Amino acid sequence: MDVNNPTGGSGLVAIDKRGSRAYFLDPSSFDELAYVGLPARPHEVAISVDHRRAFVSIYGNGIYGNNTQPGCTIVVLDLASRAQVGTLDVSPYLAPHGLMFGADGLLYASCDQSGVVDVVDVRSGTVLSAIDAGSHGPHMIAMLPDGSKLYSENEEDPFVSVMSPSTRQRLSTIPMPGGSAGIAASADGRRILVVGGQAPLLASIDTDSDTLVRTVRLAGHRQPAQRVRCSPDGRFVVVTATEEPLVTILSDDLETQTTLEVAAAPMGVAFHPDGRTALIGNHGAGRITVLDLESRSIQRDFACGVGVETLAFY
Repeated sequence: MDVNNPTGGSGLVAIDKRGSRAYFLDPSSFDELAYVGLPARPHEVAISVDHRRAFVSIYGNGIYGNNTQPGCTIVVLDLASRAQVGTLDVSPYLAPHGLMFGADGLLYASCDQSGVVDVVDVRSGTVLSAIDAGSHGPHMIAMLPDGSKLYSENEEDPFVSVMSPSTRQRLSTIPMPGGSAGIAASADGRRILVVGGQAPLLASIDTDSDTLVRTVRLAGHRQPAQRVRCSPDGRFVVVTATEEPLVTILSDDLETQTTLEVAAAPMGVAFHPDGRTALIGNHGAGRITVLDLESRSIQRDFACGVGVETLAFY
């Protein structure tokens, strides 16, 4: 199982960006069990390989392009006690956002206002290094399941950066005309999928050659989308679009797709261990949408917080 694409039946954590809380939900009924307050404003979440801890990036007071008081911390949550148990300081680097674990057990955090990806030892709580992404804004990152390469989408630059976790160096850049938004690794690690920054497109990068091999237009979209996630079993690709608001479910080969309208501003995706259910955090509506991936339909939605952006089963 890819540590950066977690699922499990023990629990569900939802990060409320707008309400600055972490909600703990029952993984079957989705009933709220508890919540803990977080510094403003939390964005992304990563689950440790042993499913004992969650790491939440504290981005700052705003969003990308309008973050006047950037953060420099990552909050550590204990999933069993549902409590905050620590804070990681990534300063002097600013605006930690995307979070990925490496095969080395280290946590990689994109700090977009500093143009780097921090390498953090979560045991000692220290920043070991910072990889220069060569970008003005490495916002979201994707680690290959085997930990061999790390990729960043760059909001303002027309390329994706390729980095080596082992040498902590940038290896190359892949042209991405129009810039990019979301990014994710496929379950088998053979592809990196990237959301187009200026048009409703999904790009596919071959990870052996690190070249752009295919671009797919998203059906029913008029505006650029925001995020992409691949299901842990490799059967589905899910793209969310905050502006319209739409969710598109694609087959793994990207040949078929179904677009559904959901609540305002869908962002994060969490995959249930049943292999067919996905949850979408609609951070503009204070609601979470439940999708059936196999029937490509909306099952229901429910209220949670003020604006959940990211969520994960564990």
